[in-house]
Amino acid sequence: QHFCATDCVADSGDVQPATATASMEWWRVLQGECCPISLTPLEELDYEPFGLISGAGGEQLSDGGIWGAKSLAALRRRSTQAVHWFDGASLADYLVTTGRFIDPVDRRGLSRCECQSLDQYLNALGLAPAWVVEVYDVAVGSNDLESTTLTRMRRSAAARLERRVRPGPPTGLVPT
Repeated sequence: QHFCATDCVADSGDVQPATATASMEWWRVLQGECCPISLTPLEELDYEPFGLISGAGGEQLSDGGIWGAKSLAALRRRSTQAVHWFDGASLADYLVTTGRFIDPVDRRGLSRCECQSLDQYLNALGLAPAWVVEVYDVAVGSNDLESTTLTRMRRSAAARLERRVRPGPPTGLVPT
């Protein structure tokens, strides 16, 4: 478990998503890269992806995920620090469904700030909420969320994830 040094309050520049205009679709340069969860080509997303800084080279205290204004800066320093890019909605639903708060690529433990940043990302882009930080708090024991509420949140996330990963009839990914 990792905690941030700050209250995880992003400044206004950090919480503004890139808009869907041709000049702002920076993620189109990620051509050939896919979300490791949904396998969706990142350049085909209708909204910007969400990034997690690689844990390679030693784990560091994180101040949140990579999106909005931080994305272009991350692309510029690509040669010095790897970023794992995801369809943020799929990442959020995966984390909530599994209850494992790790980067799916390198298995580095995620910080509360990264989870909070992911919730902010979903909200800013108008995507379905996943309550990532609330489920994270339950996982690390800092929130006594009612069991039925947690189960409902996990089932909802699993159903959304299944629709993205396997379009068509349900296959039973939803946890019981």
